[in-house]
Amino acid sequence: MASQILPDRRQWTTPLIIGAYLVTGLSGVMLFFHFGESLLKEAHEWIGMLFALGALLHVQNHWIPFKRYFTRPLAQTVMAAALVAGLGFMVAAGDVSGGSPVRAVMHSIEQAPLPVVAQLQQRELSELVGLLEGAGFKVADTGVTLEALAAANQRSSREIIPVVFQR
Repeated sequence: MASQILPDRRQWTTPLIIGAYLVTGLSGVMLFFHFGESLLKEAHEWIGMLFALGALLHVQNHWIPFKRYFTRPLAQTVMAAALVAGLGFMVAAGDVSGGSPVRAVMHSIEQAPLPVVAQLQQRELSELVGLLEGAGFKVADTGVTLEALAAANQRSSREIIPVVFQR
């Protein structure tokens, strides 16, 4: 009965992989260059899961030719290099269990009051307040955190960080 509903798996897994590859490839490039991150991140992750499912089904459909790749020295080298590079990126990003040190530092900065942020930037507090106000942030209280200041101005913390760290 299921085979009557869905055509032969070989007829739809490859188009699924191609479509998912195009979307994840394009959205990955856009994320890399920080274009539309808030819109793309979740879609990129879910389409990536669809891509992984399609790839697994594709491998299942082509298991015998797939196994042959593991016997070819060039293919083994390319796969090993990809694995090492992927693991290297994970290790460089921080704790493999999910915590990025960069994210932790940025969170700490967002939670810091303006005088501390000014000190981190080796600026006078008045200079930092001037930068923020010049970028459209209303600073009513200089003891506020960056996160609270962004929220008070109906803006995202991601919008305030580049203002603070400009030179």
